[in-house]
Amino acid sequence: AASRELKMLLARKTNLGERMSKRLIFASSVRNFTNDLKYSVSNHEFKELVNSFEPDQEIVFLDVREDEDLADGYLPSVNDLGATVKNIRLPILDLIELQLQPLEKYKDTHQIYCYCRSGNKSVAATRLLSLHGYNTVNLHGGLRNLAPIMDLC
Repeated sequence: AASRELKMLLARKTNLGERMSKRLIFASSVRNFTNDLKYSVSNHEFKELVNSFEPDQEIVFLDVREDEDLADGYLPSVNDLGATVKNIRLPILDLIELQLQPLEKYKDTHQIYCYCRSGNKSVAATRLLSLHGYNTVNLHGGLRNLAPIMDLC
């Protein structure tokens, strides 16, 4: 009877179980994505690049952090020259499910700068989006690497 109950329990899908499965799949696939990554910038290159945009240009940042990582802060909404920064939050697990609607209008017109807390999730996001035709750049090392040289909100 106990093994039957255990089988029933294991067979039942829950939202938590599905999300944990996706996390495990994500963790194992990041290594493969990293090997194929074409565009990644250091924290200093990222800061210089962001601050080089003119006021009439729009910069698109994609924050792929999960809820538990948001305490590290956010990138600013305007650069030093006054260019508008569009911050889009799309957690990596939603991105893996190809919920790309928030990004569609930028697909052919903007470079999308992907970031997360430490750089692992954004590597996967950068590669995944690039496979779907997006022009993406990864912030190497994530916000933790950027925070010492750039003010976060």
